[in-house]
Amino acid sequence: MSRPDLRTRCGLLLLLSVAGSAAADPEVGRSLEPWRVVTLAQRGLSPESLRGRVLVLNFWATWCAPCRQEMPALEAFHRKYAGQGVEVVAVSVDDRADLPAVRRVMEAYSFTAALAVDSDLRSFGRVRQVPATFVIDRAGVLRRDGWREAGIVDLEGLEKAVRPLLDARSGG
Repeated sequence: MSRPDLRTRCGLLLLLSVAGSAAADPEVGRSLEPWRVVTLAQRGLSPESLRGRVLVLNFWATWCAPCRQEMPALEAFHRKYAGQGVEVVAVSVDDRADLPAVRRVMEAYSFTAALAVDSDLRSFGRVRQVPATFVIDRAGVLRRDGWREAGIVDLEGLEKAVRPLLDARSGG
C-alpha cells in the first residue's frame, strides 16, 4: 500500500509492524510482554517505570483525520486524571522523517508522545489500524485491546474503561 493510500485509509489495515516483527496479539486480562516507549523528550517508559499507574496508550498518525479528531478527548482525559495515577501516551506511527509534523501536532497537547519507530512495542502486536487505544492497569495487565475495540475514543469511553481501575485497590 503506498503512503497516499495510507493517508486516505487510516482506519483500515496498516501493513507495518511496530518496531520490528510483531508478536502475538495481546490478550485482555493478561500481562503484556515487556515493552518500552522512548518519548519525544527522550524519556524511557516501561511497565516497571509505570508500575502503580494506569496507562492509556494510543496509536495515531499525523495524516489520520480520526486520530486528530480524538486528541482533544485524550487531552481532556489526561488533564482530568493525570493527578490520579493515569499516564496518557500517544505513539505516532509516522516515519522518523515526519518528526517535525508530529512535534507540531503535539504542541497543542500536554500528554506524552512518542514515535513507534523509536520504541519497542512488539507486545502490542501488529499495527492494524489507527487510531487504536489500549488501557493497561496498575499491575501491567491489559484491560482494553485497541485492535478489538477499534474506533475513535471519547472522554466518556475513556472514563468508562479507566475509572474502575482507579477505584480498584488491588492493582486493577
